Amino acid sequence: MYCRCTLVLLMFLITANANAQESVPEIQFQHAMGGTLDDISYEVIVTQDGGYFVVGGSTSSDGDLLKTTEVQHGGNYDYWFAKLDPTLNFQWKKHLGGTGSDLARKSLQLSDGGFVIGGSSNSPDLDVFGNHGDYDFWVVRLFPSGTVQWNKSYGGADYDDFGSMLNTPDGGFILAGGSQSNDGDVSGNHGSSDFWMVKTDANGNVQWQKCYGGTNYEKAASVKLCPDGGFILVGFSESNDGDVTGNHGDYDVWVVKTDASGNLQWQRSLGGSGYDAANSVVSLSDGSFIISGYTGSVDGDVTGNHGEDDAWIVKLNASGAVVWSKCLGGTATDVSTEIMQVGDEGFILACYSRSLDGDVGGNYGFWDYWLVRTDMEGIIEWQQHFGGSLNDVCYGAKPTSDGGYILTGYSESQNFDVSGNHGKKDYWVVKLQGTVGVEEVALPEIVINVYPQPAKNMVYLKLPDEQMPDYNKLIMHIYDVTGRRIHSGPVGFDPLVKIDCSLWGSGIYFFRLMSNGTELANGKIAIQ
Repeated sequence: MYCRCTLVLLMFLITANANAQESVPEIQFQHAMGGTLDDISYEVIVTQDGGYFVVGGSTSSDGDLLKTTEVQHGGNYDYWFAKLDPTLNFQWKKHLGGTGSDLARKSLQLSDGGFVIGGSSNSPDLDVFGNHGDYDFWVVRLFPSGTVQWNKSYGGADYDDFGSMLNTPDGGFILAGGSQSNDGDVSGNHGSSDFWMVKTDANGNVQWQKCYGGTNYEKAASVKLCPDGGFILVGFSESNDGDVTGNHGDYDVWVVKTDASGNLQWQRSLGGSGYDAANSVVSLSDGSFIISGYTGSVDGDVTGNHGEDDAWIVKLNASGAVVWSKCLGGTATDVSTEIMQVGDEGFILACYSRSLDGDVGGNYGFWDYWLVRTDMEGIIEWQQHFGGSLNDVCYGAKPTSDGGYILTGYSESQNFDVSGNHGKKDYWVVKLQGTVGVEEVALPEIVINVYPQPAKNMVYLKLPDEQMPDYNKLIMHIYDVTGRRIHSGPVGFDPLVKIDCSLWGSGIYFFRLMSNGTELANGKIAIQ
């Protein structure tokens, strides 16, 4: 039996079940950006014009960076940021910094079309203004064209580590992270590093600041505005004194709720006897919160750990009590770096994973991007991994207006889902297909023989000897009727693809043949 692949794009994922879940998205576009050294992206946002803005740090001075009129400043890292069009092509790109190390972590687009970038810098010169000593928070405001409007450093003489930021209803900004200082802009430090939150006006001038913590180490990784006008901060803590109570041992997830002036209202330590940390938080309209990060614990507040570190999501009510928690992952290490709400339907988690079992559908080698979609109760609806045979680490994901997703992080790979790597770590930005406004798209007329039909223990897919690109660039994906990917693997150099289906169970399955993110063919497989 054979399949002549002129099917409608993604139609093979649509079932007769009217209640079928959202299909698992595949790569629509991908772009590796950078030079021959290390370039790491920490965030991508969707811009007002339907494009994207990506930020991070670069040590390269060639490749994509050489094409600018600027030069590398000679430090370890520079802020490197780029405005991309909807198909991930550069519209403009710039880097800023000094002779030290400057690493951008977060960004916002403002109502005037400009941007604000936040990160950490220990540079005392060139583009960096006002460093207080060691690392400071460094915030840069840009005009819509990418030209600098102003930049400011915040901190003291010791180590101040930027984590997150948001814009406030009055046009100002909240900055959050960790601080070991107790001078300069910082006062009230409890010892070692504290959660540090700073409120500024629209021009970046400090209006107030607060330290929260104990005598050991704390750092805030994420801050969000709450419906009551206050703020929720999450990160980690190893203290059990000062503002911190209830530590379970080692590092715990630490949650701080404040009023609109930064006064602490309540705090909560979450975790077990292992290492537990939060990287992201969502503030829901009913006053509750969803926190994501990772856990190495198997006790305390943690149940269901699959092995090593799992991605961990926790729901708290408006008073900080645990409503539910879920461990997601496999027997290796799995980390969630960002969580975003998708309408009123659930959440999307940006993760990176080394597992290939448990909740994780596969792994190409070392770290892979791992994207997880859950319902409002934290139950997995689908999951998907992306990457190559080397390290691919995802730091952020956002839903897009077409029903797809945009992901960012870094990749060292140059195979499977990744192409165009310039050397070592590159920014790797991935746009996943949406479901809104999908039109009928004819695929190439490629004949793939599938036999036997139905199969029992082994199924064979015979690719044509001609018509195809290099076989070593081809990837075969297999899905069940819910759209869950149950198999992914390279075709290799043999046009006869042999797949063990003995554990699949009887029913109809679907295959997709991909090359560098482009679908070449699809069809059905019957299993008895």
